Amino acid sequence: MTIILCDQCGRTFVPTLQDENRLKCDMQDELRERFLPTDTESSQIIEDIRQLDGEITQYNLEIDRLRETLGTLEKRRDILLRAKETRQALFSPIRKLPPEVLGEILSLCAHLPERNAREIVSLHDRGYKRPLASLSLPILSVARTCRLWRDICLEKPDFWTDIVFHFDSMYETSYSQANIDALTSLLRRYLGHSNSLPLNVNFHALGPYGTDWDWDSPTDFHELCSQVLVVLLEESQRWQSVVLAIDSELFALELFPHEGVSELIECFSQTPSSSFPRLESFVVVDQSLAWQSSFVRYFSAAPIRNLLIPSYSDNLLDTLSEAHSLIDVTSLTVSQFDNACCSILEHCPNLERLNILNCLIVEEEWAIHTCPKLANLEVSLSDGEPHSNVTDLFEVLNLPSVLSRGDRKAYGRFHFAS
Repeated sequence: MTIILCDQCGRTFVPTLQDENRLKCDMQDELRERFLPTDTESSQIIEDIRQLDGEITQYNLEIDRLRETLGTLEKRRDILLRAKETRQALFSPIRKLPPEVLGEILSLCAHLPERNAREIVSLHDRGYKRPLASLSLPILSVARTCRLWRDICLEKPDFWTDIVFHFDSMYETSYSQANIDALTSLLRRYLGHSNSLPLNVNFHALGPYGTDWDWDSPTDFHELCSQVLVVLLEESQRWQSVVLAIDSELFALELFPHEGVSELIECFSQTPSSSFPRLESFVVVDQSLAWQSSFVRYFSAAPIRNLLIPSYSDNLLDTLSEAHSLIDVTSLTVSQFDNACCSILEHCPNLERLNILNCLIVEEEWAIHTCPKLANLEVSLSDGEPHSNVTDLFEVLNLPSVLSRGDRKAYGRFHFAS
């Protein structure tokens, strides 16, 4: 049997062992039975193995030569395909667009989608295992497409203002300092392209379960999150919209003997009034912070207009109300709204919109609170929750601007508006 390797040059390969059918079938009967070869048969079998090894080596040599030839052909073909695609791209309709129009199109990929309060809370739910770490810099993928698109993106500082970090570990894990340094370096370069424009930050950093109470646990995860947060806090003057779901450990100086996040905030913000001068939207969607006064006071002087909080907290109310930081709030969302939450409304004289994700009003003696400017009230009721809670809500709230009310049937939500 002769194997033709090339029709043009006539190169062939002639196997030494020709009878393939015999090679496929021989020794099968012996394997099925308790066959023990004699000395003569053993010598012949060993010789067969030697010949087979030599034949296999010859096959491998020919296969390697053919693979090398195929690799060369594929490499040359890929060069030609690239040359063809480059020339075809010259006729692409998108190249005919003026840079201004192309910039408008790319802007659709530069910013994160707007989400309502319930969607935001759901995104930070730990009900199922999430990736350990993810970083979303929306415009980065677009800027990597080609030089033309990259140049357009670099000329648009507003393309580089949205940032999402999602660090979530259900168990202990470790990160090398090299990876942390690479991440913080990338983040600084990204922030540099936004110049001095306001930033929209979504920061989720929840460590392994139990670390809130176990001070001897490894701090690799929190060290990663804290170093990234430090880079973001260097631009705290530009924070405009912030979503935070973070562990209280990130603000525990005991875990960081050299320089903790709280100390760095003090360095960047010498007085509370200069901490976050542009912060208009402030969302905290996880209760693990426990509303420490040392944390809340950093935001106490920010001109917050849109506020989302998990539930009522004395530290939150006392700290924010003392600084009169709730005066500017026009939209308030509360994840778990109970009778105590009504006290917050006293400090929001300009509140126009109240969104309650879960209403937990109970029947008890409670002072009536007036919201003179509240014109939009939305209450979401979970399945099986008694709708009498809505009535109870009006027993503790005086809403002169809410003139009418209508039922939103979908998902058991009730909507009241002027």
